[in-house]
Amino acid sequence: MTSTRWQRTFFLFALGGLAASGVFVVAALPVSSLISGGRVDVGWSLAWAFALLLLVQTLQYPAAMFLTTPQGLVFQAWLHVGMVAVNVPLSLYLAHVWGASGPVWASVFTVIPILTVPMTVRTLRLLKG
Repeated sequence: MTSTRWQRTFFLFALGGLAASGVFVVAALPVSSLISGGRVDVGWSLAWAFALLLLVQTLQYPAAMFLTTPQGLVFQAWLHVGMVAVNVPLSLYLAHVWGASGPVWASVFTVIPILTVPMTVRTLRLLKG
């Protein structure tokens, strides 16, 4: 795979994630109200948190798929261990501060710097040779 091809894949995933996140934000509140008969109030913070989590996950998928060699998978495993070490305490704290959306926001805040950036950098380095 070439660097240009990977960048195109990344861009397409980003567009797909952006579109899916937009649909999610628009549909989350009415669908949750319909499903729960109006008994559950999801709220905008939770809807936006899940929409952004969907987007940041789609941003890291191309690199995660590229790094499926044994060495790449070990690298990913260590990144995920690091993310859990940061995410769990942050989730507990933000749950007290922001309620139900707190742990989702914690995931948004940890996926980008701990997974997406290192995996993308490693992928681009491997593609350059």
